[in-house]
Amino acid sequence: KSSESGTEDSKGVKKLKETVQSGASEKAKVELGIFHTRTLKMSEDILCIRYSKHKGKKKLMLAVALLDCTVKVFHDDSLKFALSLYGH
Repeated sequence: KSSESGTEDSKGVKKLKETVQSGASEKAKVELGIFHTRTLKMSEDILCIRYSKHKGKKKLMLAVALLDCTVKVFHDDSLKFALSLYGH
């Protein structure tokens, strides 16, 4: 499973991957981990980050609301720019 988070300076989106690892034996503990995989830099401060509600993983989109009243939409798998909504 993956998720997104804003960076410390509010001008970037960090793509994180959540992992679950279990030990070799039945009594071994389960380890949870979060790994930073990619960072998407933005020109303005980020106000909000949301996923689309589409069930298909290939059609999942990421919407990033910026301080300049725009919403930039990206493909979740590649973080490739898809569209920009002005005045929202």
